[in-house]
Amino acid sequence: WHNRMRHKYPGDKILTDPKAPGVIIKNCAYKCGGLHDRLGHLGWDLLLANQTRRILLIHWCTPAPIEHFLVPNKVDWTLPRSSFLDDRLFSNTTKVHIHCDRAVEEWTMLFDGYVEYIQGDAFFTEHVDIAIDRATKGDLKDKKILRYKVLGDDFKLKQRLMERHNESDPISWSDSFSSAFWTLFKPSEGLQRALGDAFKELQLSIPADYNAPPFYALHVRVRHPRGHVGVAIEAKGGAGGARGVDKFGLEFRDEAKTFAVGVAEHALQCARKMHLQKHSFFSETYIFYADSEELVDYVGQNYQSKGIRVQNMTGTVLHIDRQHGHPPNSYYSAFIDLFVAAHADCIVFGAGNYALLAGKINVRGARKCMIRHHPDDAHDRIVHIQFLECNNNDDLDISPKAFDRQLPPLPLFESKFK
Repeated sequence: WHNRMRHKYPGDKILTDPKAPGVIIKNCAYKCGGLHDRLGHLGWDLLLANQTRRILLIHWCTPAPIEHFLVPNKVDWTLPRSSFLDDRLFSNTTKVHIHCDRAVEEWTMLFDGYVEYIQGDAFFTEHVDIAIDRATKGDLKDKKILRYKVLGDDFKLKQRLMERHNESDPISWSDSFSSAFWTLFKPSEGLQRALGDAFKELQLSIPADYNAPPFYALHVRVRHPRGHVGVAIEAKGGAGGARGVDKFGLEFRDEAKTFAVGVAEHALQCARKMHLQKHSFFSETYIFYADSEELVDYVGQNYQSKGIRVQNMTGTVLHIDRQHGHPPNSYYSAFIDLFVAAHADCIVFGAGNYALLAGKINVRGARKCMIRHHPDDAHDRIVHIQFLECNNNDDLDISPKAFDRQLPPLPLFESKFK
């Protein structure tokens, strides 16, 4: 239906033709989170579009328009240029994204009046239904454009699909998610060239080679607030203290360096333990990536003999939501690491949700080989598959674990929309 409508109303006609359906825009104007927050809840995005009977579009102001990184594959989700829209929405310069912010304010919010960034239970059990009703038969019905920001809780989606739509596919951690992702997205031309260079540098076969030897993706997130709890670290230049580390980078010295290297070593030990159990007939290949360029360089220089491979760091590892004002290609590394891990056979992850998106879109079976090397109490909202917990003790016990949130079921609900 989406493709038929985009074909029937090409270009900006999807916005200007009164006969065209309305659109719902997943918009990132300011403080939208990282890649998992933006791209890791496609089930919710598609559900909202379906239930409001609108065309799903995706638009970013920060760190740059999304088309610099991802472009449509088989479904056109782009916001078309139009005299109907403010030119600031299509700015290619991240330094003026604040002007894009102001242009976005002209669009009506689907969840106007509700907190949609950090939601409580009532948001998913009540406010989503209210918003859908407003968009289909209430005061928002005739609004051509509706926008929303971050919406996502994998467990709430699974629960809603089962209880209200009798749908057993949870989407987020099934093959449906990776299928939806690669149907919607492919790398931009510039990112594709950078990806090709990265695969060559890492000595990996092209992504389409499913007969390639197995490799592991090791992700270490030491700048994340939940990744360094209780550790004396500081941001580069002392900016913002420990809380500024995620925005300004980690001072790689003293206790912070010892801590970061220790986390990386433990992640490698967890990966090697699983390699012996699962892939011992193959040589060890571990692709290491982290949110600290100094840590990546250190690991690359000191652990190559243990099968570690890293990319040569020529710039700063930038957080797409916290570090603005850089050229779009400065953020390529976030997407390169994601797409490399999306072709790994096992993913070793720690704090934060970035590596979890790689698991969701993985095409080589890594959803059955997710190994957590560092705890994060927020994962129970995201990880709804059985994963392997690599305890930080002498015997490196790798044990199966699954989050099981036993919440009272919602009352049976018959969907208005078949």
